[in-house]
Amino acid sequence: MKELAIQEKEVNTRWQGFRGRLLMIKVKKGKTFELLTNNQVTPENIHEIDVIHLLKNGKTLTLKVDTERSKFGFEQNSTFEVPMFYIETRIKREAYHDYFLSEKELRNEQKNRQGSEGYVKKCEQ
Repeated sequence: MKELAIQEKEVNTRWQGFRGRLLMIKVKKGKTFELLTNNQVTPENIHEIDVIHLLKNGKTLTLKVDTERSKFGFEQNSTFEVPMFYIETRIKREAYHDYFLSEKELRNEQKNRQGSEGYVKKCEQ
């Protein structure tokens, strides 16, 4: 079977509910042109791809793909077909975003939490 490595910014993700699990990854139009040109993903071989590696901030997230449901479909408001991969790996939206946070973003998020907690304590006094 095949594996596909792709940057996180080159895909759109679809989630089940607001905090639900990852359902589908759709490749954006620009990357689709590249994949088709290099024959990495075509309508004939899309069912052979069983693993996708998402790359961001020097980190890699490996996701197992439901090969039977993978297909080329139309992007919203477009006549251009893009690859759509349904994901078998169960990962929640919150865990997904926490994994890809850079160290700097994580520190800023922690500072913001501490700052807001201090503000609440001052208001209570």
